[in-house]
Amino acid sequence: MQAGGALVGRVEQPTSGMVYLDVQVRLPELSGGELELLPLYAFAVTRSGAAGQDYVALTQRIEAVTGGVSASSSVGTGPDRLDDLRVSLSFGGKALNRNADELVSVLRDVVARPEFEVGRLEQLVKQRVAGQKASIVSGGNAYAGRLAAAQLSVEAALEERQGGLAALKRMEALVESGDWSGAVASLNALHARVLEGQARLCLTASGEDLNLDLSSLSTLFAGQT
Repeated sequence: MQAGGALVGRVEQPTSGMVYLDVQVRLPELSGGELELLPLYAFAVTRSGAAGQDYVALTQRIEAVTGGVSASSSVGTGPDRLDDLRVSLSFGGKALNRNADELVSVLRDVVARPEFEVGRLEQLVKQRVAGQKASIVSGGNAYAGRLAAAQLSVEAALEERQGGLAALKRMEALVESGDWSGAVASLNALHARVLEGQARLCLTASGEDLNLDLSSLSTLFAGQT
């Protein structure tokens, strides 16, 4: 069912009183810089504040009424054109059915009104740099394979820019420059592009919970691809 700039699906499953809600946003055409920034956006958006709450208050709210909220980015290609990149940003969460309305509210705030803050972003980037450096020690072959594959396809080249050694170098350069205000401005600009995308919402729940009102989420998106 089409609702605003989103397609909404409702899937009945025996979920034992749980409600699962997923939002996948197919993004409009992004610039090279926006594509490179997308994984950091996905990492930071659920670890920052939103809708007037700082990250501590939002984290407490998420823990109180949901079983967790997540975000991730993905890259794919069309079925018959390997240079036809399709970039998506996905959000997801789950909650007990009695907290289903609160789950929708939390996801709406994270999707629609994230608040990136200089001090918090600095913490998150340094955390991400440290984690990626540690992963090179144990997973160096994966990094080498990603770097080699980047020479063979547009999709693999983008994956290297987003999550390989190239991404690590960019984050290290950001830490070195200390331009956190500029980084926040870039994330806010990317947020506006996210809302231009076309979303697909999938609600998975028992039959009696499938009538959950999703309009506050489905109407956020402009529906461009």
